Amino acid sequence: MTNDNGQGLLALMRKSARASANLKRVLNEQSPLKVFVILAVAVLLVGGLGRLFYDGFVFISSIGGIGLIIIQDLFALFFLGLGLMLVFSSAVTAYPAIFRAEEMNFLVVKPMPIGHVLIHKYWEVAAISSWAFFFMVIPFIAAYAVFQHLSILFVVWTILFAIPFVMICAAAGTVIAMLVVRWMPRGKWLWIVLGAALLVMGAKYVVETIHESRHADDAQLMLSHLIPGLKVSAYPLWPSWWMAEGILAFARDNAPRGVKLFLLLASTAAFCSLVVEGVGRLTFYESWHRRLPVSSRRSAATSIVGLERFLGFLDHDTRAVIIKDIRVFLRDPMQWAQALFFFGLLGIYFSNLRTMRYNLYGDIWRNIIAWLNIISVSAITCSLSARFMYPQMSLEGHSFWILGLSPMSMRRVLRAKFGLCFASLAFVSGTLAVISTNMLEIGIEMRLTAVLISIAVAAAMSALSAGLGALFLDLRNRNPVAIISGFGGTLNLVLGLAFIFAAILPFSALSHAYMRDRISADAYRLWLGVLIFYLFALTTIAVFVPLHLGRKSLERREY
Repeated sequence: MTNDNGQGLLALMRKSARASANLKRVLNEQSPLKVFVILAVAVLLVGGLGRLFYDGFVFISSIGGIGLIIIQDLFALFFLGLGLMLVFSSAVTAYPAIFRAEEMNFLVVKPMPIGHVLIHKYWEVAAISSWAFFFMVIPFIAAYAVFQHLSILFVVWTILFAIPFVMICAAAGTVIAMLVVRWMPRGKWLWIVLGAALLVMGAKYVVETIHESRHADDAQLMLSHLIPGLKVSAYPLWPSWWMAEGILAFARDNAPRGVKLFLLLASTAAFCSLVVEGVGRLTFYESWHRRLPVSSRRSAATSIVGLERFLGFLDHDTRAVIIKDIRVFLRDPMQWAQALFFFGLLGIYFSNLRTMRYNLYGDIWRNIIAWLNIISVSAITCSLSARFMYPQMSLEGHSFWILGLSPMSMRRVLRAKFGLCFASLAFVSGTLAVISTNMLEIGIEMRLTAVLISIAVAAAMSALSAGLGALFLDLRNRNPVAIISGFGGTLNLVLGLAFIFAAILPFSALSHAYMRDRISADAYRLWLGVLIFYLFALTTIAVFVPLHLGRKSLERREY
């Protein structure tokens, strides 16, 4: 094995430093609209989160004795939740950073230990994955510091503790990604494992539902039922517990205990770096060859025949475009992994609403939770459609002339891409809306309204992404992130968010007014019918206008 005494790792670090120094030039090339929108949304989110956390601390403190017990354990629960999300995010980020990055083809043949390359990639994964972590932690800690009248040093201590904690979580995610690529079953065994996992999760869900229904009337005031996960987060071997106890120790002027816990976090982070290097040395080359496509012709042909039979009601040219897009989507783990991650988290959360006893809350609170769930599903639908659907036409690249010269009109191509995106998003978001409202035991009118809004949002987001993606076509760029970052991608995201608020806020305001007995049942049903007509008109405009503009733009092009 080549031993370069760390020279290769230093060279990679210098490369990253030079790339970071060019961020100013990259920012100058960005659309002013994009920069303004990002800064405005960031400021609003940070301010809103800070205010929300501060009000939460005030509420917990007003409870009395039990509040004093909860408020310190909430730190461990908060960091445990963020840590688990950071592990998942790191695992998703590590796969493209290690196995799909173009520079890896260059680095694996260079005379430097592969362990050093993987250490550099691990640091890169930690930097990319941690921005959301700090985005949540800073307003949380700032709100606590204001609430307890602590100095600004409390925020500084938290950031210092967060650095090794982030490295530990990123190391766990990186190791998981390398092990999954190395030993994940393939072919039919993959589907057998996934099917068995779904069966186990379904059986567990049925058992827990039966158990919860039998004990739904018990007056349990146990702390673990009031705040699920509190007992698990207090386990003293979790790094999240070390971080929570460490920063609270500094807040209580117990510096020796805080320093001890910080050194424990730092030494664990250093050990995790050695684990990443060791696991990488043992598994990387096998994983590097294993991730190459080796599917058999028989399985590929079987899947194509299955798709053609399922889509047999479509014309052959439309069916061919849809099958091509499905296969491209499934061949890229980064795409389906992100969709599975976000929608999977929402599915797990919605399925556990009764476990957390949200269905036992009053009508007003259940109504608020239901609308917040609808907003979360709609926001993720908007994000995924902008991420995957908007760059679809541009990613056709230099082969786009084949579509232009084919007998299939651009109208049909655009409709095929829109239809595939709409069907997929409507099915997933509609299913999540049904699960959410069913778990909260909401009335039938609210359930139907939630499904209707989910379908409308899916249609509008798909049409905006498809139409604006065709209108702002960029065939020279092969990077989907760069395509999304342009003016068209930013405009698509802004219009999508505007549609979500315009579609949901009137319904939520009407529902809340009805729950507060400010309007009668007859007036509620009358205004609900008016709003349904309003939603239909708004969705029709959001669907047909961008698709019409995108079609006209494509038809004016020369091929």
